[in-house]
Amino acid sequence: MNSVSPTSPPLLRLVAMAQDLLLERGIGPVSLADVALALRLPLDAVERAFPAGKPALVAAVVGHYLIQFSQRLAQHGPLSANAVEEMLRVRQTLQALPEKMRSLFMHELKADYPTLYQKLRTERLASVLHYMRLNL
Repeated sequence: MNSVSPTSPPLLRLVAMAQDLLLERGIGPVSLADVALALRLPLDAVERAFPAGKPALVAAVVGHYLIQFSQRLAQHGPLSANAVEEMLRVRQTLQALPEKMRSLFMHELKADYPTLYQKLRTERLASVLHYMRLNL
């Protein structure tokens, strides 16, 4: 599966909109045309950004979410007196991430894109473990 980096500025806006739509509606109902319409772009502009189609778009959204997740952890910063308190604070911070990431999107991702689902879970856990190694 061809994955597009969600970090270049024009793609960032496109991927952020796709993320909003996918989280709101689920993966199944959202098409590249829906993303183009939401951004008032011609469909061919979105198709050029994601020539591999919807799977590439979903992969970019997962990548974007993982970047947001890592940034949230980095902003967290250790403030607790001991490891147990810090782990509880990390848990609380992570639970504040969009509830929608535990919604229909995740169920569809698991069912329709199992490799991406596993990547999301693995990299999210790796980010938490990295944070804890650095700060606890």
